[in-house]
Amino acid sequence: MPATENVARGESFSARNARKTHCPKGHEYSDENTRWHSGRRECITCIRDRDRRIAQRAEEDLETGEVDYSTYYYEFD
Repeated sequence: MPATENVARGESFSARNARKTHCPKGHEYSDENTRWHSGRRECITCIRDRDRRIAQRAEEDLETGEVDYSTYYYEFD
């Protein structure tokens, strides 16, 4: 049995993640909707939604002249 198949049958983090078929927001991990970035799967639909929200906030900031940079970055605890 190949090592990759043996690992996939297990309960390690990599095996659990490999079995996931949808992103946390419920979009399917299909070839058309998935990109690989630094060895991780990313949902293209979620990326586009995030980019739209960021662009909308930037547009609102330009209109008001006030920039709240905390809305453009993720907060790490």
